[in-house]
Amino acid sequence: MPDLKAALMAMSALSLSGMASADEVWTIMGEEVVYEEDLANGMAVLAHGDGKLFIQGLAGQYEGRGTYDGIFIDNSEFDVCDVAIVNPQTGESTYNWGRVRMVFIDPDFPSRWVAMGSECFGKPIEDPIVAMPVTGDPPSGH
Repeated sequence: MPDLKAALMAMSALSLSGMASADEVWTIMGEEVVYEEDLANGMAVLAHGDGKLFIQGLAGQYEGRGTYDGIFIDNSEFDVCDVAIVNPQTGESTYNWGRVRMVFIDPDFPSRWVAMGSECFGKPIEDPIVAMPVTGDPPSGH
């Protein structure tokens, strides 16, 4: 099961404890991304395989969504970056991280989004990742 970092890198061939919205789920390349929780610092936590996205300013935003920046952290055993960052959820240091920019295509829930990321401070991937919302409705056209 690929993690988010692998999905981001594969696409480019490189390189408030508060209200949780676990009912908000997307798919990326057949894998689920789950809105896990909102942190007191305004970050939304999205879980994907062995990794997590921490998106600044998304916490509690279910309408009028736009563009957000954040980080992803991969729980891999291998250190990828030369510089460690602190996991906003656990307070632990990690060398397995990258930057991500998320752009919502649809402003309100449920919404599709695209993301571009990079390992550490590297150049962003060339091809964006597209996330489709998982809803109880069948896909249009069927």
